[in-house]
Amino acid sequence: MLVVYSQDFLKHSFAYHPESPERILSIKKVLDENDFAEYIEPARVDEKKLIAAHSKRLIDELKMRSRSCSGTSDNPFAENTFEIAKLSAGAALQAAKHASENAFSLARPPGHHAGRDFFGGFCYLNNIAIAVSNIIKKYGRVLIVDFDVHLGQGTMDIFSGNDAVFYLSFHQDENTIYPWQKYPVRDFTTELVPIMPGTTDKQYLAIFKKVFNKVLHNFEPNLIACSAGFDMFYRDAPYVGTALRIKEISTFKKIGLIIANSKIPRFAVLEGGYEPESLGMRVYNFLEGWQK
Repeated sequence: MLVVYSQDFLKHSFAYHPESPERILSIKKVLDENDFAEYIEPARVDEKKLIAAHSKRLIDELKMRSRSCSGTSDNPFAENTFEIAKLSAGAALQAAKHASENAFSLARPPGHHAGRDFFGGFCYLNNIAIAVSNIIKKYGRVLIVDFDVHLGQGTMDIFSGNDAVFYLSFHQDENTIYPWQKYPVRDFTTELVPIMPGTTDKQYLAIFKKVFNKVLHNFEPNLIACSAGFDMFYRDAPYVGTALRIKEISTFKKIGLIIANSKIPRFAVLEGGYEPESLGMRVYNFLEGWQK
C-alpha cells in the first residue's frame, strides 16, 4: 500500500490540542506492525499550486500568523505552521499523482474546513482541494467523498459551481456539531448527507452505499478523492463532542470496500480522528478495504 508520509509532520505540536502528532504516530505504528505500507515523501508545493484552491489574501494571512505565532484555540500558529501545512498539501498532491495505486496521504494538519479565503476547524490549507485543483486537467471529472463526522464546508466552498468536481459528504447533522450551521447547496454537483445521532453502523453503511453508488452512476467520475475522517467512532466523542458514534472498527473496512468496488483510480487524505489508542486500527481497517 503506497502511503505518503514525512517525519516533519510531527513537528507541528501544541500540548493541549487534540490534533496532535500522536494521531499519525498511532496510525504508522499499526501500518508498520502489519508490514502494510510503502512510504514515499510528499511532493513540493509552491504558492502557484496553493492559489489553485486558495486566495492570495489567505496565503498571506497564514504566512503572517506563522511569523507572529498569532492564532486561535482551534488553530494555533507556530513559526513552522505555514510550512507544515504546505507540506501536508504536498502529501495530498503526491497521493493524487499516485491515484492509479490508490495512494493514501498520512499527513497533518488536516484540511477540509479551510475554504478559498478562510481557515478554521484545525485546518489551515485545504489539502484535498489543492490536490484536486492541480490534477483535474488529467482526469476531467473528480468525485470527492468526505466521511469525516464534520461537514467539510471549506471543500464545499472551493468547488461550489465547479461542474467538474462533485462534493459528496456524509457527516453528523451540522446543526448539532461544528460548523454549527447549515450550508445551502447551490449547484448540482454537491450532495450533503447529514446523519442523525443514534444511527447504527448497519444503517450508516446502508445510507453510504446507496448514496455513493447513486452519485457514482450519475456523475461518472474518472477519479475519486476521499477525505477520510475517522472521528465518527465512539471513542472520539470526548475529543470532538460527536453524537454520531460508529461502534465497530470493521465498519471502516466496509466503507473502504464500497469505494474500492468502483474500480476507479482513487486517493485518500487523512482528515479527522483523534483518540490515539484506536485510531491506528480504524485507519488500517479502512485501508484494507480501500486497496481491494
